[in-house]
Amino acid sequence: SRVEIERYRGCENVRISCNQVNSGNVFKQWNKGIRLAAGEHIWIAESDDFADLRFLEVLVDLLRTNREAGLAYCRSWLINEEGRVMKDSLEYTNRIDSERWRTDYVAAGPEECGRYLIRKNTIPNASAVLIRREALNCALPIDESFRVCGDWMTWARILARSGVAYTSRPLNYYRHHLRAVRVCTPKANSLEESLRVQAFIMRKVRVPQEVAREIRLEAGRRVKSALLGRYPGLSLGLKVRIVSHALMINPMLFFAIFRRKTGSVEEPSGPEGEEAVAPPPRVKHVRQGTCSFRSEERRVR
Repeated sequence: SRVEIERYRGCENVRISCNQVNSGNVFKQWNKGIRLAAGEHIWIAESDDFADLRFLEVLVDLLRTNREAGLAYCRSWLINEEGRVMKDSLEYTNRIDSERWRTDYVAAGPEECGRYLIRKNTIPNASAVLIRREALNCALPIDESFRVCGDWMTWARILARSGVAYTSRPLNYYRHHLRAVRVCTPKANSLEESLRVQAFIMRKVRVPQEVAREIRLEAGRRVKSALLGRYPGLSLGLKVRIVSHALMINPMLFFAIFRRKTGSVEEPSGPEGEEAVAPPPRVKHVRQGTCSFRSEERRVR
């Protein structure tokens, strides 16, 4: 990658900054790159991945057409270490909704968070994302305490305040290999980070009751597995953090885990203890800080 990028040294509007030592933290590098960047849009183009030549053309147009969108992203091809296409990112998102990511859409960020992003990182590869600088400023600095879920938290912080635009055109090639940080990170650490993101979303946006119920039940199952010793190398401190985040998702966590009959406990899941309800069908203009969006989702033809 360094050899390739050196070819652009001296080109107009190009700045190159190389580390002498690997920092060991990808999100530390995100912060550094964002500080150095001076443009209207930010693209975190990870070195393992590559993009279609039309990637920037299409996503810049999406952001310029949809001024309420804080970020735009595209469908991805997943490739192996040799660059061979293995599968489509739809296989990952289909577990939530088999139709949503097959067509272009523009949606309000809080609704995207409360219905989809809270369930899993539905934007799994940063190379597929183009971010509006103004919206990103609301989410800085990137939290460097994360090892694998810092991207997920960043999308949540951006979309809590702005909208999202998506194109179903597969313009990104996401490389998956066995040496990736995500693959090598212990499952217990990934559990702690994912619960932290879900707890954040639960606090910041309204989550529909059926989704909140699903998240609480899943959190209970995962925490129970952790407490029963099914995650190797789980320290006491990590257990405490896992339980703490899970309690923010479901204050009745221990009752839900240890009661004999299965089921869910209905608790407020909206911000400041409000009960979570599905958004109203009418169009409503919402404004928060410097970012604005519409609360309806609209499909793009």
